[in-house]
Amino acid sequence: MAIVTTATLPATSSFDNAGINGAIRDLLINYNALYKQQAALALAFTSDGVLKGTALSTGTTNTMASSQCVITIAGVPVSVAATTANAVTGGTIPAGLWGIIAIDAVAAGTITCVGGTNIATGQATEALALADAPAKSTNKARIGYITVKASSSVWIADTDGFALGSGGNVAATTNFYNIASPWNITADSANAITLGSIALSAKQIGNMSGTALSV
Repeated sequence: MAIVTTATLPATSSFDNAGINGAIRDLLINYNALYKQQAALALAFTSDGVLKGTALSTGTTNTMASSQCVITIAGVPVSVAATTANAVTGGTIPAGLWGIIAIDAVAAGTITCVGGTNIATGQATEALALADAPAKSTNKARIGYITVKASSSVWIADTDGFALGSGGNVAATTNFYNIASPWNITADSANAITLGSIALSAKQIGNMSGTALSV
């Protein structure tokens, strides 16, 4: 039984004689897709994660908006309602520097914000700000991130607006990053599953190099 602790699902090493566009090869490809979905489902319902992703954006004045999403907390599904004016907390970013705010959702269906580990000192680049993302707490599902570059003045969460918002010292730049659901497998060419770990008793069917067959 394979224990999946990385982002790659196990695959067999088989001689691929099914033939391109043949019915048997199509059967193998669809088996692999079904296997991947089963793994994603097993992971989602044994951990804290995202089943249906949100879309973060600028809300009214200095707030955040988010579309409806579905998370799991300890494997239990929770629907998180859409918001149009969710207050943003997380700290203060020094003038001209970058900071990050992590967006989490909890079992009550509400959204919380956590500033980067070193948000108070700021970062010179967005890449450094992303690397400063805070660790996620247990019983929370991380649904996204917001990176903010302060203008020539300090930027204070819940006081100053995002780049497309208003109020106070509006940010010079704001970027929103959404955490995708593991069910979004169409753009995933590496058969990646990234939630937690799970014991699997089967493998995807692969070629002689151990790469899972796909379209």
